[in-house]
Amino acid sequence: MTDQPWNSYTRDRLYAGFSYPVGRSFIEGPLRTTGLHLDSLHLSCRQPREWEEQGGLLFARWFAMGRRPGLALLYVEAVPSHRRALVAGLLRDDLLERACRWLHRLAVDPVSGYAMSSRDWRARLHEGEVIVQETQR
Repeated sequence: MTDQPWNSYTRDRLYAGFSYPVGRSFIEGPLRTTGLHLDSLHLSCRQPREWEEQGGLLFARWFAMGRRPGLALLYVEAVPSHRRALVAGLLRDDLLERACRWLHRLAVDPVSGYAMSSRDWRARLHEGEVIVQETQR
């Protein structure tokens, strides 16, 4: 078995009517393509009501550690089962690779002003449209 491109992996239990749009084997491809090694990969399942309000698909976090290397975290959200195929296509087409490239950019240049602060990259589904937001914490 080859080394995985993450240090830790966790997977939440699914609520009834929810499924993960992609699995570890698919996620591994964009990680290897971009050369990104995650500190943590998490398949996350929010409360159904919370998902309906926020529509989370994918969440990437760069956690700055001062002069030490930062932490790269990636959360792939479970979605209502009837949206699984749609969301899997969105992740395959571009979203997952975009999140990986964003994290990789921060990981390879940790002393830049951009990387010295903790940042979040979030993709969500709102009224049928994908919205990507980046924030600094």
